[in-house]
Amino acid sequence: MTTATLCWSLTFGEFVDVVCTFACMEQMELIKFVWYILDPRKVGTIETHVIKVFFYSIWYNKPYSNVPQALAYLKTIDEDGVYNYRELESLLSRYPFVFSPVYQLQQQILSRTLGESWWSAHKTRLADAKQLNECFATA
Repeated sequence: MTTATLCWSLTFGEFVDVVCTFACMEQMELIKFVWYILDPRKVGTIETHVIKVFFYSIWYNKPYSNVPQALAYLKTIDEDGVYNYRELESLLSRYPFVFSPVYQLQQQILSRTLGESWWSAHKTRLADAKQLNECFATA
């Protein structure tokens, strides 16, 4: 595995914004968020090596789950080595455990920063505000 060099930086405020957004996401939103990160050119596809590096990175190069089987499954659904979002969803429907470090990271953020009950109430407030805004937009 190679280590990617970051060519961008975040201010502290941007970091807090990303962490708070990440904490409020539902499971499918987390997957879309990861897709957004893995497809920086926004071409709608991700190559096998990008997915492999991501999976091995989140598992600290020790995939305790069925990551190798999941990567083998990808080859069976598309042999060209380039995958779209639907194919990633297909992989996750068969091998949902491969994303568990992402879900565990979110859970740790929730439990260690302000507590799960605060985040739950915050998510409810955000959903209520969104619904209210949608009502005013259609009125």
